[in-house]
Amino acid sequence: MSWNRLAGLAAVVAAALIAAAVASPRWFSGAHAGRAHGVGPLGVEECAQGHCASAWWGDVATTPGAWAALGVGVAVTGALGAACVAITGALAFVRRRPPWSAQLPLGLALGFVALTAAFWLTRPRAGLPPATPASGLVLALTGGVAATAAMTLSLVARARAPRRAPHRPEGATR
Repeated sequence: MSWNRLAGLAAVVAAALIAAAVASPRWFSGAHAGRAHGVGPLGVEECAQGHCASAWWGDVATTPGAWAALGVGVAVTGALGAACVAITGALAFVRRRPPWSAQLPLGLALGFVALTAAFWLTRPRAGLPPATPASGLVLALTGGVAATAAMTLSLVARARAPRRAPHRPEGATR
């Protein structure tokens, strides 16, 4: 399997992980006052007696605005990164060049990893009930790191590709 196909396959898998992470309402989960709750980049989910209710960050009054904005930033960067990495990976797999440089999805993947880390590290100071890391956070970190590795592999594969001499019509001189 060529480097491009390997990078393309890794990028598509990483994009699927990132998309699943962004859609996950439980990056952190716990129990408080007899109710299970989950916190994700799009808001908070509370479950009691088999019924779950979700609230967007704008509806949660106790959450600091900066942390809510960070959550939305994680979701937007993740969605854009997943789409860009998936398209770049699919095109690399079929040996076509994307309309952008591989540095764009690499930057989005790195940004997603950085925002995810900030979301994770600042969570205890956000004033939400105690919670432990859950599956969404694991998916986000795994997907972001895999996307970063795939895009880096794509850049390395391009750097090692042999260069062709430019085509010159017959009889042309420099």
